[in-house]
Amino acid sequence: MQTNKPWRAAASALLAVGLASSGAGVANAADIPPPETASEYAQIRSDATAEFREFLKEHGIDDVRSLPMSEREVLLEEYLDSRPMVASVTGTIAAVVGIIAGARAIGKGAYEAGQYAAMQANAKRILTKAQYRANSNKYYWQILGVSAGIFGVMSPFVANGFNGWMWN
Repeated sequence: MQTNKPWRAAASALLAVGLASSGAGVANAADIPPPETASEYAQIRSDATAEFREFLKEHGIDDVRSLPMSEREVLLEEYLDSRPMVASVTGTIAAVVGIIAGARAIGKGAYEAGQYAAMQANAKRILTKAQYRANSNKYYWQILGVSAGIFGVMSPFVANGFNGWMWN
């Protein structure tokens, strides 16, 4: 088994980026360039503030600070629901790629767990390769059943890892 696996870190990072950018209403960072200057940032902020003030005027509210906190939360929720949701294609693709990379990493980990179990069973003379090969079908299904209780849907990966190590 390899001990140095740089792809795991890359897959984890890709999964995190993919999941973080996949939500509805979350704009993709590549689609919206960051403000270049402080004045540009101030302009964006003043535009958003003006938009929120217009929303408050439509609801007949002059000063939001005069409202109780529960009404503020309801009002803010209503304002956010009234804004158009932006879902980017690149964010969705990143989420799918991240999920696939994450699932691959989890499957690889389960496969390696099966290999480690086989290595330990052989090293401690619980089950030798010769014994396993004589009744491999029986042992495969037993390992699949036992690992199902621990790994759930990943049990085929564990059983295949065990089987692969015993046959090599």
